Amino acid sequence: LLPFRLPGAGGLHRARRRRHAARPALLPREGCREGLARRPVIVDFDVHHGNGTQAIFETDPRVVFVSIHEAGNYPGTGWPHETGTGEGTGTTFNRPFPPATPPGEIVAEMRHVLHEVRERFAPDFVLVSAGFDGHRLDPLGNWLLEAEHFAAITREITALAGATAGGRVLSVLEGGYQSPIRCITQLRGTRSVPPPFPVDAPASLSSRSRSRPRTTTSPSPRPAPGPPSFPPAPAGEEAPRRR
Repeated sequence: LLPFRLPGAGGLHRARRRRHAARPALLPREGCREGLARRPVIVDFDVHHGNGTQAIFETDPRVVFVSIHEAGNYPGTGWPHETGTGEGTGTTFNRPFPPATPPGEIVAEMRHVLHEVRERFAPDFVLVSAGFDGHRLDPLGNWLLEAEHFAAITREITALAGATAGGRVLSVLEGGYQSPIRCITQLRGTRSVPPPFPVDAPASLSSRSRSRPRTTTSPSPRPAPGPPSFPPAPAGEEAPRRR
């Protein structure tokens, strides 16, 4: 697990086919070229569809792409009929779920689609786009997932890797703005899980800054405007009259 966000991640919405911006997603292709993998799979459970990743691999028959995401959320792609093109037809699996879907249904579908991938392709390397913005408190999504649901999803992924890939899994942090540390701790199996951040607290706040009380001061009242003043008139000229 890489507990940081790599440039070009976040579902690679903006990366599209620009190689310099899409290095994390290109790891499977580079692994094939170097002989490190023959049939890699990318599993994306970010609440947004990984349209950039799909655009890169939808014609590649060697790479399998699985995306479970919120239907209708940005970028508005990733429908079930999008299964790949050309030689890559049948290697893309899109599973959109509407807002407020019961978390158990999402976990069950992940189990089902990964079972299909295992039976059909037997992948030998697993790359995970681990997005935590499906958390019920995340401001960018409308799902109801909790840390234990992310842990259940990850168990399904690691079970796939253990069955066909020799346990080889690389997990890259994607989106997530509500308690990603809590979710990551759950994924690692740590018993002590920190409490979630307040809903309105930015994810970048440190514990030190959160413990410091916020002080506010009221602005001093402005004096009421008086009559306009004019500089003294030069000798021989009449001063302007006040109205």
